[in-house]
Amino acid sequence: MTKIVTTAQMRALEQAAVAAGVPERRLMFEAGMAAAQEAWMAVGAMESRPIFVLVGPGNNGGDALVAATQLLEWGAAVHAYLMRARSDDDPEWQAALTAGLQFTLHTDDPDGSAFTGLIAQASLVIDGLLGTGQHPRERPIEGGLAVVMTRLRDARNARFSPPQLIALDLPTGVDADTGFADPLAVAADITVSFGFTKVGVLAAPGHTLAGRIVPVEIGLAAGAGDDLPYEELRMRDLRALMPPRPDDAHKGTFGTVVIVAGSRRYPGAARLAAEAAARSGAGLTTLAAPEAIQALLVPGLPDVVHEPLSS
Repeated sequence: MTKIVTTAQMRALEQAAVAAGVPERRLMFEAGMAAAQEAWMAVGAMESRPIFVLVGPGNNGGDALVAATQLLEWGAAVHAYLMRARSDDDPEWQAALTAGLQFTLHTDDPDGSAFTGLIAQASLVIDGLLGTGQHPRERPIEGGLAVVMTRLRDARNARFSPPQLIALDLPTGVDADTGFADPLAVAADITVSFGFTKVGVLAAPGHTLAGRIVPVEIGLAAGAGDDLPYEELRMRDLRALMPPRPDDAHKGTFGTVVIVAGSRRYPGAARLAAEAAARSGAGLTTLAAPEAIQALLVPGLPDVVHEPLSS
């Protein structure tokens, strides 16, 4: 089972790491490196692949800059698109410039021609616009960000083979706690979750927009999050908890289930209950249903014992 977190819980884990001596920049570096690795694998680890990085003004944008810098060092052709200029004393920004990062400011691209040309060539887009601090229900996407998200959506829909889209922590426009999504949110192919998966990308409609979710380590202490109350149940986790079935087992070994259900108007309810019992592993399932609906149930449930009841 995998731990999942709310925004407040993740913030507390990061603050605890910083209090224990882990620099905040180190957490950002680890997050950006992990995102770069996922992006590099997504483009087949091939040099000169064009990667278009969307950089927001906050920490999510800092993660994106770390990823862009690392991808440059690996040989990718990276171009960043900044919503607004980064501060000269921003270390991630200075590191990216030193590495030779090419960039365009949104404010210098009023007609969107630069954006359109860059994304048309891209094999991969990294969404580092907004992170866990966004609350789209209370503060919908608007202004320049709305323009960029609309262009991103149009570019993804226009091409027969659109560029892959990797979201950092969660897709822009998705609430990390509720899964609520702004109408302008664009579905990602992969969401790289920093530290732990956020609750919002497992709840609808955020889950639909997140694509494949990849949790990555960001340098938290071993055991951090062990006491988190929320977990994601996965089939492989449940299989490990199921008791083994001995070779000499038979239908009487695994218990019996008797289901008394069914009506003329809702015969499907009885059938669904019987199917669920049989698929769960019960050795013998008996369905006691009114005789009047037996003809509707028997053909679809050949492995269930039927006990007709007088109407």
